[in-house]
Amino acid sequence: MKNKESKIKGITGKRKEELIEIITQKDATPVSEKKIDEKVESVVKVEMTALPTWYMIPEISPSDFMRSCNPIYSVLEEKNESKTSEDIFLKAALMGNESMTNEVWQSAEKARLKQKVLEMKMGDFHEELMGKFPEYETLPTGHATGCDVQKKDESVIIEVKNRNNTVKGSDGKHIIALLKKHKDAGKKAIFAQINCPDGKVNRFGAPIEIDIWNGQQVYAFLSGRESFFDDLQKTFQYVFANYKTFAELKLALGSS
Repeated sequence: MKNKESKIKGITGKRKEELIEIITQKDATPVSEKKIDEKVESVVKVEMTALPTWYMIPEISPSDFMRSCNPIYSVLEEKNESKTSEDIFLKAALMGNESMTNEVWQSAEKARLKQKVLEMKMGDFHEELMGKFPEYETLPTGHATGCDVQKKDESVIIEVKNRNNTVKGSDGKHIIALLKKHKDAGKKAIFAQINCPDGKVNRFGAPIEIDIWNGQQVYAFLSGRESFFDDLQKTFQYVFANYKTFAELKLALGSS
């Protein structure tokens, strides 16, 4: 009889839930949940052993990492047109003060708008990536919790902001009040501020029981290792320096 592990060949890159469903359907004989978990783990191990040396975040599957990066590539590849209208007074001020030609202005404005959209996508990237850790999920906009990420058993809730200085005072207080309600309900409540000068977060007057963490701290909590944030940064930098399109990244990681 062939080893059952051979039945799951060719389905690497799937999420654990998808693998469980596939394995359950493929096996004609009953399989315990423990055995299914062992099979899923074996698939993940096979996937991870095939990773390139520059991929330094094995806690996240390559397919999940690619999905998290895709919206950023959409902006860089200009797949989504900006709907922002031209500010004729800003244009006049900059062209006059900097002695710009119209062509130089158009090029600078295009770069400015792209950066503005990318800054928003960076927050989305971290929300998506955090939801790819085992037992965690990214919550849709408008979710009843009012937050971005939670542990599937609802014991941990996380609100994510890309920078500590992009939240207005009133908005920050609203976030703290929301997290305090979750904390009072017995959950671990975290306000993640990914990019902070010198790692210093803005607490917005939060009580001590609310965890206000920078990127290093929240990723250490989710991954179980202090070096994850630095390794994520190195991996991220390598990807966008070497793979200029999403298609190129898929070729590099698609079979990993």
